[in-house]
Amino acid sequence: MQQFIISLLWLAGFGLSYWMLKAEHEADNEEWTNGAKAVQVLLSVFSFLMVLILLAKGWANSVEGYWNKTIKTPAGGTPDPKKAE
Repeated sequence: MQQFIISLLWLAGFGLSYWMLKAEHEADNEEWTNGAKAVQVLLSVFSFLMVLILLAKGWANSVEGYWNKTIKTPAGGTPDPKKAE
């Protein structure tokens, strides 16, 4: 569900930034070129990737204690992956 909300927020930000840049070009009587559109889309995709990186880093920090746990082994045996906590 969180990914859906993040995607909707990104899409809303993408639409607003696209509209703002188009309005800015029209206000300055500049030509709205395909290059300007491509740069805007590229920056938007990079911002989405940054959000994904921040989510992954936040998740990794929240489960850090889990990765540091040792596996309990039976006396003198090898650990059973099915019984690992």
